[in-house]
Amino acid sequence: MIISPDMEPTMHRTKWKRPKLRWTGAYVATIVTANWVHMNTQPFDVLGLSLPPSILLSGFVFVFRDFSQRDIGKGFFPALLLALALSYLVSPAVAGASAIAFLISELVDYGVYSATGRSFSRRVLLSSLVSVPVDTLLFFSLIGLLDPADIMMGIAVKMVGAVVFWAILRQRETSTSGDAGKDEGTRR
Repeated sequence: MIISPDMEPTMHRTKWKRPKLRWTGAYVATIVTANWVHMNTQPFDVLGLSLPPSILLSGFVFVFRDFSQRDIGKGFFPALLLALALSYLVSPAVAGASAIAFLISELVDYGVYSATGRSFSRRVLLSSLVSVPVDTLLFFSLIGLLDPADIMMGIAVKMVGAVVFWAILRQRETSTSGDAGKDEGTRR
C-alpha cells in the first residue's frame, strides 16, 4: 500500500486526487463575463459618477483568484492566460486593456497573498486592498476613464466583494476553530 499526501491509499492501485477547480472555474468565468459585460452594457450612474457595469464583477475576480491559488497554487497562472484568451474572443476591443490591467494587478495580488503569513480571510482582504486599486487605475486609464472620482468609486465598488468575502471567511474561521489566525493548507 502506498500513502502520500497527494494520493489516497488503496490496496491494488493508486488513485490520484483531482485538484479542486471550482474556484478556478469561477475565476476564469468572472474575468470573461466582466469583459463581455463591459462591451455589451451601458455605464450606470452612482452618485453622479459613470461606472461600467463590469466593475461589479471585477471585484470578485481577485477573491476568486485567492481561492484558486489556495486550491491549486501557481496553477492559477495558466487559468489567467486562458481567461484573457477567451476574453479576446468574446470582446477583442477591451481585451488588451483588460489583459494589461489583470496581468499586472494579479501579479501584485499573488505577491501580497503569498507573502502574507496571515489567515486566509486576512490574505483575501489584504491582497485585494493592494491589487484592486492597481487594476482599477490601470484599466480605467487604458480605456480613457480618467476622472479621479470615477476611479475612487470604481475601487470602492470592487472592494465590496472582497469585504463581503472577508467577513464571511472571518466568521467561519472564528466559529469553526480557535485557530482563527492560522491558514488552512495554502499552496504557493
